Amino acid sequence: MSNPVTLRGKGNAGRPVGAKNKIGAQCKENILAVFTRLGGTAGMAEWAMENKTEFYKLYARLIPTDITVTKRDDVRDLTDDELRIIAAAGSLGADRPQDSQEEPSGVH
Repeated sequence: MSNPVTLRGKGNAGRPVGAKNKIGAQCKENILAVFTRLGGTAGMAEWAMENKTEFYKLYARLIPTDITVTKRDDVRDLTDDELRIIAAAGSLGADRPQDSQEEPSGVH
């Protein structure tokens, strides 16, 4: 007896649930290989210095556009732990100057 395969989409069209997108994975590998041949992050930084407008256009496209906001009618409904989290988040980066030339730690 074989296991049934659940398919996505209307009328069960598409690849099975959980199946990897082989074309997407290959495309990502190709882009990474080209990026590496062009000098990696050092090469990109050099290009970005010469093409700041294009770099910022590219960077802006990576910012998530879907934001979910939950509005509370009264902040008095917040717990002490929730207030501590909000206060801590507001103080993140407060000691750091805005014009820092330091490279972000998330850059690979």
